[in-house]
Amino acid sequence: MLTVTENGVKIVLEANASANPLLLLIMATAILLFMVGVALAWGFLSVRASIGALAVIAVMSYIWRYVKQKSEIPVITGGQVLLSAYRIEHQGLTGKKVYQIQADDVIQIHQNHLMILSKNKPKLVITGFSQNQHIAISQSVLQGKQIQTQGKAIKMQSN
Repeated sequence: MLTVTENGVKIVLEANASANPLLLLIMATAILLFMVGVALAWGFLSVRASIGALAVIAVMSYIWRYVKQKSEIPVITGGQVLLSAYRIEHQGLTGKKVYQIQADDVIQIHQNHLMILSKNKPKLVITGFSQNQHIAISQSVLQGKQIQTQGKAIKMQSN
């Protein structure tokens, strides 16, 4: 659902399921711990070597999580977004978050989502639009273009 406000548009997004990146880390760590336990039980590893292996697993898990967290791209899905010129306010299950978009950021439409690129690197993804027109309208509003409503039709003006 799209509602035009005095300074932008308000859109209700559908919640899309997303993969949990922490799940892969948990599974890999569990498999490695199981392997160390089996090797220790069968006598392939000494107690000192198994303690060392556990320490290495703990340190590598921390490093992997840190690197993954740094490279994750925020995805806005579900809830309600208020879009205005170079500004996104997302009201979701976790509360309200505000994202600022720079004037030199590129806003692109990819299939059924909107992607914001900063210096040719993905900065933010918005997904969960119920209609394809909402994506084009969102792109225009975020780029600072004015919109006018005429009954149910929306016209976009170029600057």
